[in-house]
Amino acid sequence: MCGCGKYLLLLFIIFVYLQLNFRWVRDEKNIPKWSLNVYDTNKNIEKGQSVKLKFDNYTILDGKPFSEMNINDTQIIIKDMNYVKLILYVHIFGPSLSFHSLHIGDNSYYCQLNMMGKGSIHTTLLDRKNHLDTIYAVYQYDSNELHRSDKKSTIKYNAFLSNGFV
Repeated sequence: MCGCGKYLLLLFIIFVYLQLNFRWVRDEKNIPKWSLNVYDTNKNIEKGQSVKLKFDNYTILDGKPFSEMNINDTQIIIKDMNYVKLILYVHIFGPSLSFHSLHIGDNSYYCQLNMMGKGSIHTTLLDRKNHLDTIYAVYQYDSNELHRSDKKSTIKYNAFLSNGFV
């Protein structure tokens, strides 16, 4: 009886291993993978002005992203529950030592430009989105205490979006 139990236990362990391995292979084939890159430039942003980042200038890198989302001018609308990964890099050019902020949903990021008038904000977000949730980002030129001039700022941004499985 004892020798037979060892073989049954070994057979059960092999069965569980094969089932898990085949399930991972099947799930990997069935989960749609997609990614796209969004980029744009906004110029002549005045002090105190806020601008929504546009998502309509994009390049599809992999898969079919529009099976799970839609892109309006300034927002991304998720069609079904999904994990969305967003990597956003914003280059900011403007008056030196001025303050700028970026708001993505409930998250806020702040930047003060250096003496050359350059700065950047970089963020990575992985979030579970439900049906009809939206993703949007708002850039704001907050203040310029050092200069009394009306110098304007320019932003260049690059965003990488994917479902959280890529």
